[in-house]
Amino acid sequence: MVRLLFVTGICAWISLAAAQEVHVFWYKAGPANNNYLLTESSPGPGIPAGAMIHESMMASATVASGLSYADPGIVLGSATGDDQGWCSGVWSLDLNADGMTGIVDSAFLRFELNDGWMGDGFCNAGPINLRVGVIDASMGITMWGGPDQIAADAVWGDLDPINALNYTMSNIISGTQTNVTVTGLSGRTGPTQPSVLDGQFARIDITTQVDYILATSGQFAIVLLAPVGQGSTGKMGGYATELCDYVLESTGSSISGSDDPWTTDGNTVHLLVYGDLTDVKAEDNNASQGDESALRLTNTPNPFNPATAIYFETGRENTGTLTIYDAHGSMVHRQSVHGNGSVAWGAMSTGLYICALQCGKTTVTRKLICVK
Repeated sequence: MVRLLFVTGICAWISLAAAQEVHVFWYKAGPANNNYLLTESSPGPGIPAGAMIHESMMASATVASGLSYADPGIVLGSATGDDQGWCSGVWSLDLNADGMTGIVDSAFLRFELNDGWMGDGFCNAGPINLRVGVIDASMGITMWGGPDQIAADAVWGDLDPINALNYTMSNIISGTQTNVTVTGLSGRTGPTQPSVLDGQFARIDITTQVDYILATSGQFAIVLLAPVGQGSTGKMGGYATELCDYVLESTGSSISGSDDPWTTDGNTVHLLVYGDLTDVKAEDNNASQGDESALRLTNTPNPFNPATAIYFETGRENTGTLTIYDAHGSMVHRQSVHGNGSVAWGAMSTGLYICALQCGKTTVTRKLICVK
């Protein structure tokens, strides 16, 4: 009976470990800043309740290839009548943080559509064929003095001062490219027409790209590249100003022409990531606070190959037991630990493992992910 209960407990840990988390990377989106109602879905982004919000700097930039036009924000596509393809790039400080790792089930770039009317419009119905990938943005980040120094109104040259942002750019990192087709929606047909897209959000698959960034140390931007023509007849633009300077005019219209957008400051670009993510640095910071006798368990790197360092805290005078189980609940490692310290552990095969630290009647667990 004791063994049955023990195995049941381990299965419960594994079930918990496999539960899908929701992470949102969105500059100044939480209650400490803009206090957006993120879970609203009509209108609104419809973020799942309980999502973890990462609010550090993001930079979005757009370029109309063939024109000397480069600006903050996001515009994608090549609408009927355009003689250029609009391309964009996005960089996130938190996504690129050394402590942010994990396994991605799916990830999406999202932003509220801007129904402002400019010539043939920022939003037009039709397919938008995108070449999506990851580029190394470390040179641009270094020129700024580091990732903490990036300006909210950064343009493409601030992220990659060497390579032009266009459909044929050759510096996309091998293995990160995907071809994605999204559908542009019809916006207003003229400057005096009422807005029809307010509160609607674009959703573009960037799973491969986010997975690479989380697994690789460095500074990377995601690029979304549209060709001129070649089946792309749609176009979309978004409320994408990290300056958060959009103001709705008292007349009921706005500086961009929309009537009643969901956003109150123009800052809606975000990454919605489903999976199992771990912020090692955040956990380490939390471990340094509170009761010194509380059990704490972290590891880095995670995912790892072939070994990881497991850091434990049992309190200054306490002795505990560190046990590791595979995804089937079988014990693969056990040792006694005392006080605060670390142990190195290497997995024999790829997979999910559960590390349990037990001291007295208290047990804490952590997911270990080996990828070979």
